[in-house]
Amino acid sequence: MPTKKEINNLIIAKLSKLPRQDEHTLEFLIKKIFEWFQPHKQQDNSQLEKVLEILISRFDQLGPVDESHSEELKEKILKFLKLKKKASKQLKKIDFIIFPNQVSLYIVLLVCTSLLSAIVGVFVYRIVTVLVTEKPSITFDKISELCSPQQYKGRNNEFLNTNCGKENADDQSNSSALIFKNNQDVLERITSKKLSPDQVYPIASVVPFSSQSRQAQNVANDMLKGVAEAQENYNKSNKSKAVFVMIADDKNDIHTGQDIAQHIGQKSDIVLGVVGSYSSSNSSAAIPVYTKYELVLVSPTATATLEDIQDNYQRFLKQEELDFSFFFRPVASNKYLIKETLQYLSRKNYKKIGIFWDDKDTYSQSLYNELNKQNQNFLIAFEERLQDKSRSYLEEIIIKMKQDKRNPQNSTAIFIFQGAHKDKSEKNEVSGKAKAIISANQSHFLVVASNTVYQADLMCTLSNAEKLDNLLIMQSWFPEPDNILFPKPVHCDETNKHPVNYFSPWASAMSYDATQMLIWAIEKASDEGKTYPTRKTIQEALMSNDIQQSSDCLDHNKGIKNDTKTGIISLHGSDRCNPSSELIYPLYIKETNQWLWKTR
Repeated sequence: MPTKKEINNLIIAKLSKLPRQDEHTLEFLIKKIFEWFQPHKQQDNSQLEKVLEILISRFDQLGPVDESHSEELKEKILKFLKLKKKASKQLKKIDFIIFPNQVSLYIVLLVCTSLLSAIVGVFVYRIVTVLVTEKPSITFDKISELCSPQQYKGRNNEFLNTNCGKENADDQSNSSALIFKNNQDVLERITSKKLSPDQVYPIASVVPFSSQSRQAQNVANDMLKGVAEAQENYNKSNKSKAVFVMIADDKNDIHTGQDIAQHIGQKSDIVLGVVGSYSSSNSSAAIPVYTKYELVLVSPTATATLEDIQDNYQRFLKQEELDFSFFFRPVASNKYLIKETLQYLSRKNYKKIGIFWDDKDTYSQSLYNELNKQNQNFLIAFEERLQDKSRSYLEEIIIKMKQDKRNPQNSTAIFIFQGAHKDKSEKNEVSGKAKAIISANQSHFLVVASNTVYQADLMCTLSNAEKLDNLLIMQSWFPEPDNILFPKPVHCDETNKHPVNYFSPWASAMSYDATQMLIWAIEKASDEGKTYPTRKTIQEALMSNDIQQSSDCLDHNKGIKNDTKTGIISLHGSDRCNPSSELIYPLYIKETNQWLWKTR
């Protein structure tokens, strides 16, 4: 009887010769072969080798077979072998319910039950031949299909907007135009034989391109700017491989986001990972769908804590626990943003706070929850929900606060936790209310606002510079002035009051880094191009010791160190270790009638 180590080494050595396959199935096979061989002491290495050679000879043609095929397969096997009586006895010994990715397991069990005799060896070989199904493979047509704007339908039978940037190909100010250019280059490299389809890594970017909120549309463009840059850099530096990006528009709507997740997971089976979603609400709704299909979701902008994402899912969707094992992010969670903000207020001797928040939005609710968890020193003057309250009512709260002498101007701060741009009418909904509060405040109290208040038209709507003199905005990251991503001065178009040069550097930088995380995992899963990565092995790469740390996050040698916008990226579970956070404020330049953003 061979030793445990000998059997293990033999299995790994043999199965490593298999062609590119589902690594999860391979792992499963190794485990089950070893489990069967242990109790059968009469087996030896030569018999085990026969089993493995049979598998290897046909394994490249295997594909998933579901339960519905089981009876049909039994009949085909019996008929093919013309050994109905003998084969029936063998089949009765096996629970022949075949689940996806377990075909090879049952082949191995069937061979082993027959004691590996020569006749049964042929029997197994024939079974493998019958079980052959077409495994999804990377082809030019499949890659091109990702670009179809009317490829998929949602729950209301409407077409989901999935494309590769072609819709905006002529608009150079639109970031999807660069993705389209990059994708076209990949397709041309394939047709000119400079690249084979199995050297292409398709990923998806899910953004709120056609949200009813113009602010969400702006963020979508900034997110795609980061994704496009990461794609371009990778493709230009690699002659023998390339990233292909599918763009999916979830409209910042949770149901559309779920439909897209379902279609990417199930029908777009060549997509290896996803960068998105924008909002914490959409992420919480999509996470279980992506997890079902073992598809990694790397969100650059969803900052609600995992606890609050879980609570939101249970409150609005289903009463079940979320599995975060396929969810990752390079961005700081609200826990860190609130921690840094409260420390700043303590240093500046603030004593009292008021809170406006949107309890219908996961991001806003998470900020509110974290503030209440961490607050130990500040008196709470008031707490008001932004939803279902009129602008005049909210403005009146600020006016009364200013008139009350118990609220010293220099030691009272007002928090505005605006949600993630889900407004239908921005003038009358939450974002409009946030601006109304800032306007009514007239810079009397310090206003600390969520990053969603960093809006394209903030300066242009509140044109009186004094209204913004005492405003801080919480950001997960902000570039230094010498950084290429540092935003240019903003000025307002006199005709339509729209901002010129608006740009959200944190959304772009985090989207770049989220894409880099996915590319890093793809590279690791492919063993630098030696094998083709699978969805599962990409997830395993992001859970490996190369990037994962213990809860103290003290190991600075781990993580992604090169070609990131926001520093070294290492993880503890889903969350980033040692994330950054900033407080920024608008500075008016009177001489040029422009605005700059600066850090505190």
